[in-house]
Amino acid sequence: MNSASLTLFQLICVAVLPYTLIKISNFLRISSIASPVVLCYVTGILLGNLFPSLINKEITNLITQVTVVLAIPLILLQSNFKTFLTEARTTLLSFGLFSGSVVLMSFLGAMVMKSQLPENYAHISGMLTGVYIGGTPNMSSIQIAVGADGSLFGALNLADVILGGIYLVFLTSIAPKVFRYFLPERKQVFVENTAKSQQSSTLKPIPNYLYATGFAIAAAGISAGLNFLFLGTINDALFIILLTVFGVAASFIPITRKLTKASKLGDFLLLMFCLAAGMLSDVSMILGSSEPIFIFTGIVLFGSVILHLILAYFFKIDADTVLITGVACLYGPPFVGQVASVMNNRAILVGGMAMGVAGLAVGNLLGIAVAEIVSNFF
Repeated sequence: MNSASLTLFQLICVAVLPYTLIKISNFLRISSIASPVVLCYVTGILLGNLFPSLINKEITNLITQVTVVLAIPLILLQSNFKTFLTEARTTLLSFGLFSGSVVLMSFLGAMVMKSQLPENYAHISGMLTGVYIGGTPNMSSIQIAVGADGSLFGALNLADVILGGIYLVFLTSIAPKVFRYFLPERKQVFVENTAKSQQSSTLKPIPNYLYATGFAIAAAGISAGLNFLFLGTINDALFIILLTVFGVAASFIPITRKLTKASKLGDFLLLMFCLAAGMLSDVSMILGSSEPIFIFTGIVLFGSVILHLILAYFFKIDADTVLITGVACLYGPPFVGQVASVMNNRAILVGGMAMGVAGLAVGNLLGIAVAEIVSNFF
């Protein structure tokens, strides 16, 4: 297979396989165990390590960069930040305390693991800050912004999947009872009326997807243009920050909020990213570096949860708010409903969803900042 044919074959695989894996996950009803994100990543690892001759590393790396760049403004576009800005003070306080806990634990992890990961500890600090305040999109964005190796993303993602999975089992079983033992019961709940914020779309699906794609390309183009205007080149960190700001700003504009397929398209682009990132993952490196990376990840994940719990105790924040804001940051909006159901408290759904979206927005900014601080001062 010549170079052009190989590239075309790879592009088709990256575009088609995520859709196929979504259908398989839905058909087998295994999304709670093996979500499309996990399936795409594992499939990419298998393809990249079993058939390395079929993978063009340069093309694959380009795919990871393009998909993330286009996905960032899309996943933020349908976010209701007006709801976030008007959320209850306690929920915002809990979100801030959890975010601060993640930052502090990332600094601690860098101090503890610096000698074992001398080349990557600053990158890891930033990427773990992003993923545990926002989510996987933030980790991938920060990877690009700080220039981290693709295999490092694979190792961190593997550690996150395993350790995060363990904590998720705890969250969906006995966590509500444990947190309610240490923290006060929720006395007041609020129900946000989101009817006014819902924007109906008169666009048919295909034009909706096309306009959403155009919006993402425009956001990337404007962000790149501002980089060239002020710096004369593209600075990765500034580029990601501008994309994030652009997506948040556009979410306030009624006409862009009519692009109701934007978030779905963004999610699909992230599945393409996971597949391509898996192809770049070197299993031998992941296995060889697993122990220190697992320790680093554990320090940030479990250290943040414990510190958040301690701070919430002193600030007298109720157990349900602490749980739901932690879930929103660690796992994102999709898991908020699941944990709220376990807590038998559907009234906290709106606040949890808003904090999950807020985490996606600020995760990039804090992650890049942490990486820079650790690199320069640790």
